[in-house]
Amino acid sequence: MILERRNFMNLDKFGQNIKRPEDVPDIKNLKRLGNLYQLGEAGANEIGTKLENLDSEFQVNYDHNPIHHMEERMKDVQSLVEKVHRKGYELTIENIEKHIFDIAGIRVITNYIDDVYLIEKLLVNQSDVTLIKRKDYIKNPKPSGYRSLHVVVSVPVF
Repeated sequence: MILERRNFMNLDKFGQNIKRPEDVPDIKNLKRLGNLYQLGEAGANEIGTKLENLDSEFQVNYDHNPIHHMEERMKDVQSLVEKVHRKGYELTIENIEKHIFDIAGIRVITNYIDDVYLIEKLLVNQSDVTLIKRKDYIKNPKPSGYRSLHVVVSVPVF
């Protein structure tokens, strides 16, 4: 059910943006960044499984699938670098860990707007899911007309 766009740390693209020897990150930091990406991917897999299970439960019990489809993605490294700079932080692993919450993401597309809120409620009410941040662009659309619900959650990964 999850459509995946794999762009796990495209080092060729990352290398194109390195202009001077001092821009080259040390191997230790690249390994830490790789670990962050792996952890994000594992978390997205956990949440994806939970969402698939919720959708299946609705199919069995209510003859209704609230989820039309899902897309999982890993943030491109260059996009990550640009976001850290745009937010005004120095590019460090610590700042990425503290301030960037969307290295991994799942876009959930529902058939009906009410299903968006239903899925959110059922997901965040699970005992091992913690809501970190929420932005409701459905009730408060952006000036461009963009409408979506963004939730940032954490889940234990073993």
